[in-house]
Amino acid sequence: MATVEQFAAFYRSMPKPILMFCGTGARAKLLYQSALMQGLL
Repeated sequence: MATVEQFAAFYRSMPKPILMFCGTGARAKLLYQSALMQGLL
């Protein structure tokens, strides 16, 4: 949960568009979707 909250805070503070990636894209997608579903974005 703390990781998702930290990601959401970082995401909101950065200028858009943002390019996020990891090895397969799964972690980046999971972080974004988790924050979105929790209403943090």
